[in-house]
Amino acid sequence: MTSIRQAEGGPIAYVKGAPREVLALCTRARLAGDPPDLLISPRVGQIGFFDFHRASDLIAHGARAAERAIDSIQEAIHILAPGAEPVTPSGKTTVQE
Repeated sequence: MTSIRQAEGGPIAYVKGAPREVLALCTRARLAGDPPDLLISPRVGQIGFFDFHRASDLIAHGARAAERAIDSIQEAIHILAPGAEPVTPSGKTTVQE
């Protein structure tokens, strides 16, 4: 971890970034101990911890990440629930005859 004197933006930026660092550390530890069947990671590094006004941006990033992961999602469903019906990106099930 960077010292307060080395932090870009000074002590205030260091303190503001501390919750993000602690959260990232806890998340990595939890994922290592109990890994998910599938992990979707939206690219939201440019959105700050307290940028609640950017919720629509976060939702859009999440939707794009889910769309990129459709094939992985289908594969996980096939492995974990072999009899499940495939789901299209619109959320509707497809009927196989």
